[in-house]
Amino acid sequence: MDKSSPPHRDRHLVIPGLVLIHGGAHAADSWDLVVAELTIQAPELRVLAVDLPGRGNSPADLSKITIADWVDSVVADVEKVGFEDVVVVGHSMARLTVPGVMTKLGHPGCARRSLWQPVSPHRVQP
Repeated sequence: MDKSSPPHRDRHLVIPGLVLIHGGAHAADSWDLVVAELTIQAPELRVLAVDLPGRGNSPADLSKITIADWVDSVVADVEKVGFEDVVVVGHSMARLTVPGVMTKLGHPGCARRSLWQPVSPHRVQP
């Protein structure tokens, strides 16, 4: 056994990229704590937290944005970073975007799974 890697991880296993889509009133930075922990726990994991048009660093007129615009933006971001195999995670209102992203990335071998997180990725204080 190779002692340079943990015994539960296969060195030859291809790990998909993780795409994180924020909810309606958030931006990519809502995933910062998650990304920081993933960097510690799984440094080999490639993670992309996207800003949907009209949020964060992706300016757009929210009164004119459509779900299709959000889908196209996420797909463009995934293609830009070169992820060939992905798992897509959506928070809250991203449930409207995730199915379209999965469909567009759904060519064989790309979109592996989707997960929807209905609550905030931040810890809520009482």
